[in-house]
Amino acid sequence: MNTNRLAKHYASLTAAERLPLLMAASARGDETEYERLAQSAPRVHFEAPDTFYLAEALVLATSLHMMELLDRAAGFLAAFCRVSKGSDEGEAKARHDTALLLAHRFVVTRDGWKRFASEFPFDPDWLLRLLPGYETIRITEEALRQLTPTTEEAAAFTEAGAPTPESEAASWWEIVNDRAKKWR
Repeated sequence: MNTNRLAKHYASLTAAERLPLLMAASARGDETEYERLAQSAPRVHFEAPDTFYLAEALVLATSLHMMELLDRAAGFLAAFCRVSKGSDEGEAKARHDTALLLAHRFVVTRDGWKRFASEFPFDPDWLLRLLPGYETIRITEEALRQLTPTTEEAAAFTEAGAPTPESEAASWWEIVNDRAKKWR
């Protein structure tokens, strides 16, 4: 479909009309169409305190962290449920090791977030407590801390090596800084 003629009318689209078109262009990988639609959108201007960009980036990072933790908790639960399903001793051990590795990943993810958030003068779980799923995360962390292997033991489970709280914290800083730059 030739969209060049249609593009002349993009400026008259409402936000509710433009957004689905932007999403469709993005979903099909049509960068040219996406850019045309994006560039034709009227610009809005607003005022916000200078803390807005950082607050918005932290809210996004907190939401992503919660989703990651819930995903890791579900992954551990699924692996744990499979532990006794092994057909032989070797398979059962491999499934057990996978469950332990997933427990370790959950704990390292939490520790990385806490390290990241420790650089702010507030409780690192304050924002997490505002989100649905926090109690699940709290209970899961309490349980998994009791059985998670050490970093050295977990590193033996994978060729790539296990991430550390430091590397996790660095990844959160990268996300927050990248997001904050978009507002400047």
